[in-house]
Amino acid sequence: MSITFKEKLTAIRGSIEKWDKISKGEMEDERSANCPLCQMCGDLTACDNCPIYEKTGEEQCNGTPYIAWSREQTSENARDFRDWLKDLYIEVSEAGDGSEKEKPIEIEIAPLERRAYMVEMSSALKERVEKLEERIKKLGEDILKANSWRI
Repeated sequence: MSITFKEKLTAIRGSIEKWDKISKGEMEDERSANCPLCQMCGDLTACDNCPIYEKTGEEQCNGTPYIAWSREQTSENARDFRDWLKDLYIEVSEAGDGSEKEKPIEIEIAPLERRAYMVEMSSALKERVEKLEERIKKLGEDILKANSWRI
């Protein structure tokens, strides 16, 4: 069975979406039954054309964070596999297939993760600005003291 470059990218993107939902508790992992990559290849045992197999050389997602997930089903393990798939997507899309030039599609951070990141960054920036304002005020006071003899 011949699988096109675009089919591989579509299946990887579908798997990223699946694992994003699993990490949020919005979907269950039904192994190959709801895996776009397994469905692309035909079944769980036909890993020959799977981009994961092509990267790791191992069948059934061995050599990936999926194994940690299969042992302990946590949101963190699901996110780790999702992030690993994002990296795989970028690698595959950048490599291309020689005939089709495909620009990598930017994979967005989920809105809640983005918001939490922005709040974290805003807090850190606010603290830094406050410290800088204190230093500027202190420097201004020092300059006034140093120049007060001239007045």
